Order: sequence, then structure tokens, then C-alpha cells
Amino acid sequence: MGIVCAVNPNITAYVPLALALIWVVIGVVAGYVVDRVVLRRLAESHAAHQNFWLGVSLDAVRGIAILWGTAAGLYAAAETVNLNSRLDFLIGRILLIIVLGSATVVAARFTAGAVTRYGRGVEKRVLSASLFSSVAQTIVVTFGVLIILNSLGIAITPLLTALGVGGLAVALALKDTLANLFSGIQIIASRQLRPGDYVKLDSGFEGIVEDVNWRNTTIRELPNNLIVIPNDKLAQSIFTNYHLPEAELTVSVPVSVAYGNDLDEVERVALEAADAALADINANVRDRPYVRFRELSDSQVTLTVHMRAPQFQDQFKARSYLIKRIYDGFNRAGLGPVPQRVPRKSELGRL
Repeated sequence: MGIVCAVNPNITAYVPLALALIWVVIGVVAGYVVDRVVLRRLAESHAAHQNFWLGVSLDAVRGIAILWGTAAGLYAAAETVNLNSRLDFLIGRILLIIVLGSATVVAARFTAGAVTRYGRGVEKRVLSASLFSSVAQTIVVTFGVLIILNSLGIAITPLLTALGVGGLAVALALKDTLANLFSGIQIIASRQLRPGDYVKLDSGFEGIVEDVNWRNTTIRELPNNLIVIPNDKLAQSIFTNYHLPEAELTVSVPVSVAYGNDLDEVERVALEAADAALADINANVRDRPYVRFRELSDSQVTLTVHMRAPQFQDQFKARSYLIKRIYDGFNRAGLGPVPQRVPRKSELGRL
């Protein structure tokens, strides 16, 4: 007696749908593997070798591989299932938008990352301001949107014409925003203020410039507080930049010694103390410390010890170490402190 197996025609109708689902799952898994495994291995390699273009590329495509894998799976699924022409056209347009949109995001990230990384150098740090990366991203995204619209068959010439006509109304509505934007560009283009500089405003605020974006400038005070100043206000203010024309500055400590001390010995001990203070703060400065005698008063000789500090923030630590070193050096050399001033006879009647 033979066994006859009949395949239910209703089951075979679901085979293309099952294959389509499998293609989508394969696409998602492949994208996840690329994003979580392959890109992570490349990131470890970049951490070891610090390749400029590899670092920028990894930052640009992070998180996009899963989207691309999903789009590829959807495309394969659409080819597996027999769809009517209208649905097939709609899916094709959606996939086109996904691919072009994600490519635009990658290009915008890549451009902004390249600008930011290139500007991290000491001489090129003006480019590290987020204003430049924001402008670069805006330009790339604008071109990407225009390409997407053109690929969808939408005429962009009338759109550009309408934007040109409405540009005046937009400019009036965004007057303050545009003022801050162009003020930020002017601040950076003048190269009188850069991220990392220590500045003091005429309003009394002072600190390290953290960033200059399209709307405001962020300054971090030494107590670690943030000051946010609109670019338009900053462009009109008077400020002192302690990093221009160079970051090094002079730290001065006044010293007094009693009469009877050998001034050559005083100068030698003071210079040794200043050299030791430079070693304490591990400062590599251009000029060596020096001593200048200032005044012969009634009971003491006044001098000033000058030493260079790498930048404004280091002056407080440098002055502290210099005072300690001078005090210890004078004690070891037997250069006693100035005695208390004795009043003159002519002053006794007024006491």
C-alpha cells in the first residue's frame, strides 16, 4: 500500500513571504555584525595607530551599517515577493530615500569630523570651533536634500526660486540668529579668540574659551562654571586674550631683604629658587628667570623675582611654588627676614 503526500497549495503561497522575512533578518543581522564587530575591531586598530582618515570614517558610519543592512534585506525581500507595480514603485522610492538620506548623514558626519579633527592642532585649533563643523554639515545636508528631491522627480528649480523670494522674510524672522551666526564667523575669522584661549571680558567674566558655535560662545571659569555669551554681544565687547601673542606670561614675586646681606648671593639664591619652581610645575618655557632690584628703603632692599609660566592658568601654581622655594632657599642661605621697622625719634611724639 503506497503513501501519497500532497502539498497544500495554501502553504506554498506563503513560501515567498517566508523567504522575504529571511532576507530582512539576514540584512539586519549582517548590518549588526558589521557595526558591532567589524567596526569595533577597526576602532581598536585606530586607537593603536591613530590614523586620521580611519578615525573620521569610523565616526561617520557608526550606527549606519545596521540601516544599510536592513535596506539591503528589504530590497532582496521585495525582489522575492511578487508585488503589484504601484507597491513595488513605492517600496523602491522608500529604499532610495533611505539610502540617499543615510549617505547624506555619513557625508555630513565625515565632513564635520574631518574639520574638527584637523582643527585640534595647536596652530589650527581655530577650526575646532563647532561653528565650522555646523556650517559644513548644513552645506552637505542641503546638497543631499536637493539630490534626494531630484532623484524623486521633484523639480528643484521652482523650489530654489521660492526660497530666494522668501529669503528676505526668513532673514527678518531670524535677525538675531543670523546676527549671532555672522558675529561668530567674524570672531573666528579675526583669529583674536580661539578655543583654548584664556580671555577676560570688560564685564568682568573670565575663563577658558570652550567653544564657539552658531549662536553663542561658551567660556569655562577656573571654578569650572560655564558662561554662555551670545556671539553678537561678544563681538561688541572689549576683552583681553592672555594667549595672544603667546600663551606664556610672567609671574612676579616681590621680596625684601635686610641691609647687610650680599646682594649677589641674594640674586643667586632667588634664581635657584625660581629654577626649582619651574621644575616643580614641569614647565618648559622659553625665557629663564631673572631678578630686578627695585628700591632702597629705610630698613630693607626690595627686589622682584620674575619667572615665566606656560599659560595663564599656571600662574597661580607657579607663584605658590616660587614663594615656597624662595622662603626655603633664603632660610638655608642664612638670609634672615627683614627686622621689624623701628620708628624714628621724630615719629615718637605722634605715636
